Amino acid sequence: MTKVPAKPGKRKASRDGAHDPPRCEGDRLFVRVTYPDGADEEFEWQLFTAPEMKSLAESIGFDLLIGCTEFNAETKPSPENPRIQFVLQKWKN
Repeated sequence: MTKVPAKPGKRKASRDGAHDPPRCEGDRLFVRVTYPDGADEEFEWQLFTAPEMKSLAESIGFDLLIGCTEFNAETKPSPENPRIQFVLQKWKN
């Protein structure tokens, strides 16, 4: 199971609403957004390490070509910049 440290933060507001600081529980990231009309939503994402994504991709017929950050194939994720974008390619049949 992926362990992602929670990062403390403050509630942030925008013209479309406000959101509480993201929180991590195990391999899940949660964000609650409150809209100006008082409605709110909670979003949830599953988080993957590069080895986890490679295994998952291969299990459904894809190769993991690139794991990068900042949408730059040359920039590798690091503890200081852990966000990862993955590029997958479907195997040819």
